[in-house]
Amino acid sequence: ADIGMSVEAKPAAPTESNNEKEAACAEMFEKIVHYVEGELTNTTAQYGLLKELNECATKDYAEMTEYAANVNTEMIGLTEKYEKLRPHFAAVDELSEAVEKLQVAAKELDAYTRRLEAKFKTLDRR
Repeated sequence: ADIGMSVEAKPAAPTESNNEKEAACAEMFEKIVHYVEGELTNTTAQYGLLKELNECATKDYAEMTEYAANVNTEMIGLTEKYEKLRPHFAAVDELSEAVEKLQVAAKELDAYTRRLEAKFKTLDRR
């Protein structure tokens, strides 16, 4: 049954528990600040490493570009030398073909002389 009394909530007076809550909030904000500082430090360190990697890659690409330019220069020089020697290569090819023909002719001549020798031997025996 309702006895007709109502109790109204009154704001709590500053007590020890409010001071504890404020201290806990201050500690929480301090820890959040520490955490965010750590994250920023970590991110800064990662960007520093990324910068170093990019600088190394840039250096490597510059070296590769220089190497490729040197290879290109050497290839141009070799092409020029090849073009100067090309007529001589043709002469060597012709000479090689002539030598092959001479070898074939020498083999045929050798076979012919062996046959002649055999005929002379048979004629000599008679």
